[in-house]
Amino acid sequence: MASNLSSTVYASRRKELLALVNQLRAVGAQNDLDLPRITVIGNQSAGKSSVVEAISGITVPRDAGTCTRCPMECRLFSSSNAWTCCVSIRIEFDDDGNRLREVAENIFIGNITDKSQVESALRKAQFAVLNPEISWDKILESPIEELKKLVNAKSLPFSQNVVCVDLEGPDLTDLSFIDLPGLIQNAQPEVVQLVEDMVVSHIKGNCIILVAVPMTDDIENQKALRLASQEDPDGRRTIGVLTKPDMPPQHPNNQSI
Repeated sequence: MASNLSSTVYASRRKELLALVNQLRAVGAQNDLDLPRITVIGNQSAGKSSVVEAISGITVPRDAGTCTRCPMECRLFSSSNAWTCCVSIRIEFDDDGNRLREVAENIFIGNITDKSQVESALRKAQFAVLNPEISWDKILESPIEELKKLVNAKSLPFSQNVVCVDLEGPDLTDLSFIDLPGLIQNAQPEVVQLVEDMVVSHIKGNCIILVAVPMTDDIENQKALRLASQEDPDGRRTIGVLTKPDMPPQHPNNQSI
């Protein structure tokens, strides 16, 4: 008779350790400790959102071009309770990208019980991270389509501060991972470098690197794989995930391979 892994001592210890790591990250301990983590990376439009959705079971924002503009830390917890979601924001850096001495993680939108509301909550949370001069109350009361009207000269193109998503429910497993902005090429050099530096800082050390690789492009064009190989030359902690299998590359005679 197969045992129920979720009720074993191992599962209980795993849940405790995961909760401890999340608590340490919430207070900024990752600046001093090489905490274990899973990081999802990929080139812009590499299908990374599909990977995140497949793991978490939620719908994340999708737009043409670059949509993810700050790290998203997704924390899943197995529970017999009904499915719930809480979105928080963790401020680790100031507007100039300097690390703060004190890290603060505060709830942005709590007690979401309808999965259809998660995408808009994530959009507003990211907007709050990129627009620190605008009050949360103003952002929360504004419709999604009106947010662009609030953008001002102090808005940030990208941020290292984190949108945290806590998911709890009976169909989830105990897991935590970080989704990073896609690597870009067609932007100002300092912005391109900012995103690359952000990715490199997250995949160093005690990290499993999950690389989204689209089947629509040559693997040699994937900058994310190059960065992963630089930090993990032996490939011992890198996992490639093939995306966009429904969009195979075209043969020169315009026939799908």
